[in-house]
Amino acid sequence: MGSKSAEPRSGRLSHRRAVLLYLLAIVGPTLALLFLGLQPVRRQRQAVASLTASKLRLSGERLAAEVERRVSQLAEVLSYRFRRRKGAATSNETEKLLYTHLGRF
Repeated sequence: MGSKSAEPRSGRLSHRRAVLLYLLAIVGPTLALLFLGLQPVRRQRQAVASLTASKLRLSGERLAAEVERRVSQLAEVLSYRFRRRKGAATSNETEKLLYTHLGRF
């Protein structure tokens, strides 16, 4: 009877060894490679986020410069028109001038 109890135990032990060897030989390196493969993806995602933020900031600066340029053009046109007229313009005339020139914005 002693030999019968030894066989299942040695069978369990060899099964455990096989599982351990499988984990060490296959699963371990696979997980390591997966981890190493995901690091560049994380870095790439950070780079894309950084570039997107930079592009957004530059677009905002370009838009601000364009708005400033357009506002100063409109100010020059209105100033010229007001100087050409003798007397103050009414608020309706001012609105009409603004809508006329902002329509081309």
